Amino acid sequence: MKKTLIFIFLLFSILIYSQQKITGKVVYNISLIPLDKSKKSESNQIPKEDKQKAMSIIKNIKDVQFALLFNNNESLYMLIDKMDSDANPTLNLAKVVAGGDDLYYNNNELNYTIYQKDDGGELWLVSYLEPKWNLTQEKIYIGNYLCYKATLNNENNFAWYTPEIPVNFGPKKYHGLPGLVLEVQIGGLSFKASEIVLNPKESISIKKPIKGIKINEDEFYKRYKDFLNEF
Repeated sequence: MKKTLIFIFLLFSILIYSQQKITGKVVYNISLIPLDKSKKSESNQIPKEDKQKAMSIIKNIKDVQFALLFNNNESLYMLIDKMDSDANPTLNLAKVVAGGDDLYYNNNELNYTIYQKDDGGELWLVSYLEPKWNLTQEKIYIGNYLCYKATLNNENNFAWYTPEIPVNFGPKKYHGLPGLVLEVQIGGLSFKASEIVLNPKESISIKKPIKGIKINEDEFYKRYKDFLNEF
């Protein structure tokens, strides 16, 4: 009952503040969370050659930065310094899992959530469903913002969002909460807001991705499954 009341209160607050024009930009620093050393013994079952490949990938893991541009109704999440990334083509697992070169676009008015993906030179517009969050009463301050915790599937997957910035956007697919998402931990990936700029003097330009073959996420990944089966 308390969770329901909290959600209604936060939703009511957003409805009030959503009448005010708001634009902004958030820079997220994204990193892989170190593996639990207590599970190290399990690696003894991995062939030596596979271990070496894994270590090579781990050595190339570097923190990456993505930006979220938003206004009251829409948002766009994308990689920062793509040109610099292209100049260093070594595999960075953090970049890949954080979204790679995909563009994630949300539009509240149209109830439209998609990401644009370049798959071997072929563009796709992949639609997906918002995650189903479980709101909690746990709260902390991140910087000067009061944030509340929401979990996804289990306690190890969670987000911290602030109703003080009344938009329901966040990094990658992690949105749909009654406030801007400032931190996310999903599996071994961590998203942390390192810069928040609200209502900047320079206008925020959000361009909706329009090029690509439209498909939903289940159908898109079924293509890979069918391909692997045929292969």
